[in-house]
Amino acid sequence: MRVIRVCLASLAFVFFLVSPLMASCQWEWLCDEWGRCVQAPICDSAYDTPPPRPPGVQPIVPPSLRPTPPPAVLPPDARSCNQVRRCNSVGICFWDIVCQ
Repeated sequence: MRVIRVCLASLAFVFFLVSPLMASCQWEWLCDEWGRCVQAPICDSAYDTPPPRPPGVQPIVPPSLRPTPPPAVLPPDARSCNQVRRCNSVGICFWDIVCQ
C-alpha cells in the first residue's frame, strides 16, 4: 500500500512540474478590418502566463471585411469572444475567434 502512495505522489509531483511546460502562449499581431494592428499574447488557456514580448515590426496589412461570425459557445474559462484578424510578421492574415 505504501508503494502505491509513493507512486501516486511521484506522479502528482511530475504532473505539477510538467503542466506549466505544456501550456502554450505566443505573441501574434491582431489586426482590425482597417489594417490597424497590435501585438498581443495568444494562449491556450486564460490561466497561462505569456512569455516576454519579442521585438517586432508591425505588419502592413490591407483592409478586409469582417466575415459573418458563427454562433459561438464560450469556453468555460472565457469572459468574452471576439472575431479578430491574426497576422504574421510578413502580413499574411486570417480571421479567427479569440476569447478572453
